[in-house]
Amino acid sequence: MRAEVSVVYNSKRLGGANTISRPVSQADIAFQKSVLKDKATIRLAITDIYKGNQVKYTQNLPGLLSSSYGYYESRQVRLSFNYRFSSGATKDQRNRKSALESESGRIQ
Repeated sequence: MRAEVSVVYNSKRLGGANTISRPVSQADIAFQKSVLKDKATIRLAITDIYKGNQVKYTQNLPGLLSSSYGYYESRQVRLSFNYRFSSGATKDQRNRKSALESESGRIQ
């Protein structure tokens, strides 16, 4: 069994001339398990576990204070199943000659 954790953090920042956005963050987690004699993989991934990817902007202009809020649909749960049909062994690479190599062999 394998596990993976990913965390992203964006600090408070100036988004435009007078636009300030608050910090946002996101944490993702995934679990993966090999099955069927390592021929297949089952993976469960969850993104934005605690709904931290919410944006809030404040814009301060002379005589105007504007504030906006938004939430992306970033929370997802994904379950995937991958199966490898090949045996894992690759064929030997074919020895090919390019047109230029074949022409240079004739002009000697």
